[in-house]
Amino acid sequence: MTDKEYYDNESLCNEDFDFDVYITGSDQVWNINCVDADDAYFLNFVKQGKKLLMLHRWELMILKKHLVIRINM
Repeated sequence: MTDKEYYDNESLCNEDFDFDVYITGSDQVWNINCVDADDAYFLNFVKQGKKLLMLHRWELMILKKHLVIRINM
């Protein structure tokens, strides 16, 4: 965690973070009606480290039915 607050994606992209893992919530990523959608939800500012997407159990069950993909980042 950082004590600094970020208000836009550009500020995040200009930082040089050094974390092992970055986590985003599935409700932001999958919400096509999100009025404040931002590329930061997709962790585009991450230069190194692992990117993880937190899923609700029902989302995981839907994904298992359709496909299984492992993405190495």
